[in-house]
Amino acid sequence: MKESVIKHSDQKLDDAVYSVLQKGLIYALTPCTTRIGDFLAGVERAVLSLPLEIAEEARQETVITMKSSSRPRENLG
Repeated sequence: MKESVIKHSDQKLDDAVYSVLQKGLIYALTPCTTRIGDFLAGVERAVLSLPLEIAEEARQETVITMKSSSRPRENLG
């Protein structure tokens, strides 16, 4: 793998960096924190055009889902 990495700097890369590069370009790290405020703001924007009763149901379902969810497993390593 180290032979296929083209570096454009003199910075030395350690084994952890090579490990991430080996996972490919579509790989994404698990976030350290969940930005609940941003998520809820997005849901709120999405339900603005819905009838009031359906929008409220969507909000409640979102809160229930978020309360019952757990943090994703760390995927680095």
